[in-house]
Amino acid sequence: AVTNAQYLKFIQETGYDPPNNDIYNKDEYSNYPVVDINWDAAFNYACWAGCQLPTEAQWEKAARGPRNLLYPWGNDWDSTKCQHDKSLKEGICAVYDYPEGVSGYGVYNQSGNVWEWCLDFYSDSYYRYSSYNSNPQCSGGEYRVNRGGCYWNGGSLYFLATIRNKNDPSYYCNSLGFRIVKNI
Repeated sequence: AVTNAQYLKFIQETGYDPPNNDIYNKDEYSNYPVVDINWDAAFNYACWAGCQLPTEAQWEKAARGPRNLLYPWGNDWDSTKCQHDKSLKEGICAVYDYPEGVSGYGVYNQSGNVWEWCLDFYSDSYYRYSSYNSNPQCSGGEYRVNRGGCYWNGGSLYFLATIRNKNDPSYYCNSLGFRIVKNI
């Protein structure tokens, strides 16, 4: 996930509006995921960084790892491997917390912590046209995709690598951030 420190550099270099919170520029939260970011802000950051938001398929593949697991860490729910409503920590956590929950590709916090914007528009029929080896993209619609669940969700289903959500692109909240990918 993109951190507050990374996003602060973007703000300082571009003059882009800061997130709608007062923690993004505090040292004690510098390694926490930036939140209160709408889709346009996430997209503009990704472009500035020479990257892009992950497609829904890219996000899920990174979460499921090379073994196509149900959770980033395996096929069984383990409440100690991600930030969620029953964790000892309250709210969001640093992006490198929960190393035991890292995916098979070495990606942190793809289950719990914060929802993350994806490049794609939301489609109810996404899984009808996708497979683990493809990268379908929905090219139009009203909503954008969020993946990953978040810290206030309860129950193991909200932390599956396949969990998805949708929001209006202008929406932002304290449990919604993003990550970026570099195309090679």
